[in-house]
Amino acid sequence: MENEASPERVIVYIDGYSLYHGLKDGGFGDCLWLDIPAFSRKLLEPKHELVEVKYFTSRTKAKDPEKRKRQNTYLEALEEHAGLKPIYGRQMMDFQHCNSCHDTWKEPREKWTDVNIAIHLLEDALSDRFDTAFLVSGDSDYVPLVRRVRDIPGKSVIHFQPPKRPCNLLKHACNDSRPIWKDALRGSQLPASIISKSGAVLLKPEAWEGKKQDL
Repeated sequence: MENEASPERVIVYIDGYSLYHGLKDGGFGDCLWLDIPAFSRKLLEPKHELVEVKYFTSRTKAKDPEKRKRQNTYLEALEEHAGLKPIYGRQMMDFQHCNSCHDTWKEPREKWTDVNIAIHLLEDALSDRFDTAFLVSGDSDYVPLVRRVRDIPGKSVIHFQPPKRPCNLLKHACNDSRPIWKDALRGSQLPASIISKSGAVLLKPEAWEGKKQDL
């Protein structure tokens, strides 16, 4: 009797802000309370074995304190319920300029996430930690990374496209590209109420009950 084929090892890499903005812009604001590991498992096929989930994001510097509070609650809920510790970049304030009115202002811009993903994904590939990487993002900056990983024997990358985040360059650079189905999102929500180790109650933000709310 022949031995059964070994499972295909998968690590999931999630660009948090790309996924968030895709959900918000795609009418899935009620899915922002997303259980990232549970969602990642729904992307798998029977042949796959999930090795790890890596979630990359940064703390928002939005002026609205309620936005900061919602994000902090969500990130704490992810760690408490799902045991997921995000890999953080940072946000920096960049000057913006309007050519029409010549006004200038500062806006927060996310930094380091693409570099963090590139470092982790390439190191994991070179260390033979996966057979296939699942990359959840709509950012074409990852195209050179994907091409380099695919040059490593036995390694492949599958692109999962967040809603409203089409990226044909990334799609064609990967071995395969797949949409994210609404059932995977709506079937992977954190409990509405989570008790932290300190006894604090973490509640799903009321603003995330609707479909067009902002973080």
